[in-house]
Amino acid sequence: MYLFGDAELTDSELEVALPKLALIEETYGDRDFLILEIVAYLRSLGRYLEIGSSAAHWSETRKLTN
Repeated sequence: MYLFGDAELTDSELEVALPKLALIEETYGDRDFLILEIVAYLRSLGRYLEIGSSAAHWSETRKLTN
């Protein structure tokens, strides 16, 4: 199961979200073939971390490279 986004859910929020995520996965099926496209898109938005980077969050990437 993939979840893209910045999510810090409480236990009760997670309990509500999990069935919805399961329904999405059941409806749309396996999306592994999209991984490279997703990665390219996120990089184009500047939302990535370099391997070995000291950044803890994608938003720090630009700070380290500028």
